[in-house]
Amino acid sequence: AFVSVDRLSDLDRQFLMERQIISRELSENEGARGVWLDDTERFSVMVNEEDHLRIQVMQSGLDLQAAWE
Repeated sequence: AFVSVDRLSDLDRQFLMERQIISRELSENEGARGVWLDDTERFSVMVNEEDHLRIQVMQSGLDLQAAWE
């Protein structure tokens, strides 16, 4: 799913930051920006953050191989 961060309320942006789906920079920057995320919220791609694209994978247990796969 794609979420247009620039169209979200402050509360919704805060929720996504607390869930570590988006960064503070993405939440607070101005202009067109968004995030793609999967159904499990483990994988996200931030668009127009401080980098053009930031790919993020969250995996518990320090399992780098599972995160990479």
